[in-house]
Amino acid sequence: MPTSKSKRLGSALLAGLMTLPLFVTTSAQGAPKKKMKLLWSQEFSGKAGTLPSSKVWNYDLGGGGWGNSERQFYTKSPQNIAHDGNGNLVITASRISNEYGEPTVEGAAVEDILNRCSECQFTSSRIKTARKVSFQYGRVEARMKLPQGIGTWPAF
Repeated sequence: MPTSKSKRLGSALLAGLMTLPLFVTTSAQGAPKKKMKLLWSQEFSGKAGTLPSSKVWNYDLGGGGWGNSERQFYTKSPQNIAHDGNGNLVITASRISNEYGEPTVEGAAVEDILNRCSECQFTSSRIKTARKVSFQYGRVEARMKLPQGIGTWPAF
């Protein structure tokens, strides 16, 4: 999904399934029994190269922060976030400039990003379900493959 000119730094693979089961207590004698009730499930079964559903996911766009001095610019680009066609959602970080702010990839989009966020060295994507999917109680389960190494900070 990254262009041949961009350097793919790492990808998070949200594999196939995100669920939120809810524990419900019921019993004839008053002793609690745990039953699971599936409240929500997200299967990343879209066609390769397509974005996740905007009915469920919000995108945080832009760069320069969220309070932790991130050096990345978040996009809604299929280069940074897309289904792989095999039931997975892939989030990819790509280098766009070096530590001196000099572009490492050519293009108007990169130039625009660096004009808006001079400290940004990477593009990536950041999604959340805020104001679209929410629950008061329950247990969230997810199956993910996350990158490791210096400078990565995958979050769930």
